Amino acid sequence: MSLKIEHAHLVLPYQVLQDAWLISREGKITAYGCGVSPQQTFSTVVDAKGQYLTPGFVDLHVHGGAGADFRDGEEAAFVRAMQAHLAGGTTTMLATVSSTTLEGTLESLRIYEAMRQREAQLPPLPRLAGVHLEGPYFSQKERGAPSTILPVFNASSIGIFIFSTQFRESKILKISMPALEETSIKFLTTLSG
Repeated sequence: MSLKIEHAHLVLPYQVLQDAWLISREGKITAYGCGVSPQQTFSTVVDAKGQYLTPGFVDLHVHGGAGADFRDGEEAAFVRAMQAHLAGGTTTMLATVSSTTLEGTLESLRIYEAMRQREAQLPPLPRLAGVHLEGPYFSQKERGAPSTILPVFNASSIGIFIFSTQFRESKILKISMPALEETSIKFLTTLSG
């Protein structure tokens, strides 16, 4: 599949090109420039009519969107939140799973893993690059706001579920926790093997 977008304000890292065009083939940008665009045959041609064309946004801290949360325990919630972010220009994101029960965290990871394995069959969504586990549920001392309702996770149990066969291929790319707490250090030691 080939795509040409023309008559755009193309946003680059250090400048904005006026009356610009961009060509992509098989989902990869192959050329861009200003003025008259190449006159080859393309599967799709879009006249941007002077609108801005930017790279997709990458959001590494997303709890949900459109009334859905990645802790809701349903794939439909993941899809609804991701569609809301896609509409705003986000093309890659991490699903942030904030303080919840161990079972709730595991369910969010199961949903992420199932969606990752079926990515090609899903509707157009941002790329879900991984999961962001947000604490402070690894520390008794630094429990934060949910201190009366959520258990503090045992560092080795977190490491076990992340590296169990079920989640071995999952990508957990970001973990927020108190950096110098003893349980945080045990957790990181468990992760490093």
